[in-house]
Amino acid sequence: MNYTDTELLSLAKDLDQTALAILYDRYSTALYRYAYHQTGDQQIAEDCVSETFSRFLKALHNKRGPKDHPKAYLYRIAHNWITDLYRRKSSKEESLDDMESLLPAANAKVETAVLQGITAENLRQQINRLNDAQKQVIVLKHLEGMDNAEIAEIVGKNVGSIKALNSRGLNNLRKFLNEEEIYLE
Repeated sequence: MNYTDTELLSLAKDLDQTALAILYDRYSTALYRYAYHQTGDQQIAEDCVSETFSRFLKALHNKRGPKDHPKAYLYRIAHNWITDLYRRKSSKEESLDDMESLLPAANAKVETAVLQGITAENLRQQINRLNDAQKQVIVLKHLEGMDNAEIAEIVGKNVGSIKALNSRGLNNLRKFLNEEEIYLE
């Protein structure tokens, strides 16, 4: 049977193992991808997914958790876990240095950027220069392919704020890339 998220959440609140397994199967890969894009580390991404579902189960067990939209709730947990991880690091620069490429090589946007003379590494470095809110929106929208409404639900902002963060983030990326171009000449 093909359950909706609402039906799964209703069953999951009663700790139904089948519903929990379906939710895990439905969202674990996307959460892993998101965590990997944010951290650049496979082990950390795996830990993030594990901790995300562990916290989700604890919330359900304690009769808390989402009233609806489990996807947004899970992404929020993952985002908070990653934020906490970076806070625990000794410096922001150290955590950014540990990140590998944010963009998969097969991504058409990377290929376009490379054709325009922008390397994936340079793009990653410029994305890392964005503030955390802009970076999160850019990753969710352009790498994870989410729409503004989904992102708004995940980050707890309205759609207008997401559009503004995306626009400012893209403008800052253009500015950063243009600065790099000047230095390279």
